[in-house]
Amino acid sequence: MIDSRIDGGALEPGVEPAVRQRRVAEVLAWGGAGVALGIGLLAVMEGVGGPHWIAWLSAHDAAMSPAAGVGFVLAGGGLLAWRVWHRRGQAAGALVAFAALAVLALGLAALVHDVVGGGAVLREILAWGPRGSAAPSFLGAVALVLSGVALFLLAVRDGPSRARDVSAGLVFWIGLLGITEQIFHGWIFHELGLGSKLSLPSSIACVAIGLAIVLVDGEGLLAGRLQDVGPGGRLLRNGFPLILIGSLSISVVTRLLNQGGVVSEGAANVIGVDVMSAVLLAACWGLAGALDRVDDRLRSSEATLRTVTETVEDAFWVTSVNTGRLLYVSLGYERIWGRPSSQLQADPASWLQGIHPEDRGRVVARLATVAHPGGFSESWRVVRPDGQTRWVRGRAWVVRDGDGTAVRLVGVGQDVTELRQARLEQEQSELRFHEVADRLDEGVWVTTPDAKRVLYTNPACEEIWGRAVEELREHPYLFMETLHPDDRDRVHKALGSGLLDETFRVLRPDGTVRWVHDRGFAIRDASGELHRMAGLASDITDQIQATEALERSREQYRHQALHDPLTGLANRPLFADRVEQALAYRDGGELATVMLIDLDRFKSVNDTLGHAAGDELLRQVARRLRDCVRAEDTVARLGGDEFGVLVARPRADVAEELGQRIAARLSEPYTLADQTGRYVSASVGLAVSSADGDNPDSLIRHADLAMYHAKAHGGEQSVRFRPEMENDPRPWPALR
Repeated sequence: MIDSRIDGGALEPGVEPAVRQRRVAEVLAWGGAGVALGIGLLAVMEGVGGPHWIAWLSAHDAAMSPAAGVGFVLAGGGLLAWRVWHRRGQAAGALVAFAALAVLALGLAALVHDVVGGGAVLREILAWGPRGSAAPSFLGAVALVLSGVALFLLAVRDGPSRARDVSAGLVFWIGLLGITEQIFHGWIFHELGLGSKLSLPSSIACVAIGLAIVLVDGEGLLAGRLQDVGPGGRLLRNGFPLILIGSLSISVVTRLLNQGGVVSEGAANVIGVDVMSAVLLAACWGLAGALDRVDDRLRSSEATLRTVTETVEDAFWVTSVNTGRLLYVSLGYERIWGRPSSQLQADPASWLQGIHPEDRGRVVARLATVAHPGGFSESWRVVRPDGQTRWVRGRAWVVRDGDGTAVRLVGVGQDVTELRQARLEQEQSELRFHEVADRLDEGVWVTTPDAKRVLYTNPACEEIWGRAVEELREHPYLFMETLHPDDRDRVHKALGSGLLDETFRVLRPDGTVRWVHDRGFAIRDASGELHRMAGLASDITDQIQATEALERSREQYRHQALHDPLTGLANRPLFADRVEQALAYRDGGELATVMLIDLDRFKSVNDTLGHAAGDELLRQVARRLRDCVRAEDTVARLGGDEFGVLVARPRADVAEELGQRIAARLSEPYTLADQTGRYVSASVGLAVSSADGDNPDSLIRHADLAMYHAKAHGGEQSVRFRPEMENDPRPWPALR
């Protein structure tokens, strides 16, 4: 967009102001030098016998000397030569200085001739030719002297621009007054005693040469003023070419009308003056209005462009590919480089001087590739005059015209010091994070919110999952696929909620199973949006195994504390507790039956076959008792050869039948020491709880009394407790 504005015409809306003004000044400078050179050549040609165009365009008493023509040729040619060589970066000072001295010499000679009279020799030098052309007038001589001075100050480049502008300005006004005198047929200069009347060509040449000297070097003070003025200044600046061309055209028309006999000389002069005045006024009026309207659009567009480029922190610049001249630079350059933009405009390569010496060579080398596809993109350090260092990210690219020819180099520089510092701090923070995380025994992981990409895993994850860190990062799905199928849905649901605190199993490639406790949490950005998911996974397999071992140990201890180690049956404390529970949780009059069983003649087995056989007999008795009852019933070894059975919720007739079956089953033959026989029998005493509320001790005591009566009456039978047994005078064994 910037380039399109620069490439536009001088009056095109949106053209950069500085560029447009420089173009207008350059066009006027070239035009002025060309006009002066052309008029000078015509005068020289007439002086050597050429066409009478100069005399024909001049009034009867206002001829132009050939010497003045030589001066204008030298001045115009010197200006053109200086400008051409200056644009090519070459020095033309000596040539222009020679032309300036020659013009100055001609002017001084004319002054001597006009003021004190130089004799016939000097007149022949200044006004040669077959017709004896007039010598330069006093004001013409002054104009030549001032032109030589201004041209010399331009050539040596060590004279003040103010002196050069003043000299050129005086030349310009002398020519402008000469044109005015020709238009209105006045004798202003002659009446003031300033010599003969200036010819119209001389006046036009003075206006042109003065304007060219002022504008050919854009660094002059007056040139700067003319490039930045209001509507009145625009009218004068843009009306100069019209005045020059109009004056010459009207003079030609009136001269033709007079020579053709259409009008008299006086009438032709009057018509010419009136017509040219009207044309000039109308043209300048219309031009001023058009310029105002165009300038309004220009200023609006320029204001928009400057608002964009000057309010942002970045630096924008545009240079010409052909001349290397800086066409535009924004205020961002001063903010970043800390140097005035005027220094960059004077020397477009001065921005390289601010680059850190260690980066300068690299930037220059990369800048040479700017015409390649993709343009130039590089980062470097800028050392500001105050010693502060700033990091800059620069980009540049070539803009081409419709034919593909490179015409502009457009660039932008962005101050990325804070961004680079933040990135450096982030990198340092990540480095510290990695240094800590890589040494943790817990697995650390970071993923995108959708868990489709793993951003980080530490080496501990490899130990937990049994897979290489690179494999886990390249295949994020492995985290879920390696979970135990029974745990997968639960973990996936928790992960989707953004808060993970789960224990699960991991199936490793070697077939082992690891228990993992994973705690995940959401990382949100400044706007509250989910930015990352991170977690800490701990291998708790050893803890789980230790807990299970402890639980098994506790269970084994509880079992040993409540069970008989020989038979595996419940012991006396557990049996008493079960009886208490059965009585406490009776519902709707339910009954409970307690049976106490004592083996008859068990002592003889120990005495004859030994204690090992006795123990085997007790284990076989335990198995037979378990076979006789239901799973919900309790079988216990109360001590020695005494056993107990708790039957929950039986009917009374069922309880007695069960007692008889147990007595019969336990009296059947046993195989001990490879010998089978009826070694023992069983005496069974049973007591059924009543509805009026028995307690455990009484119920067990009643069963014990019933067992005593069964044993007292020969054994190998089942006896139910009856109340009259309470009055039996025979002793009965202790309950505990």
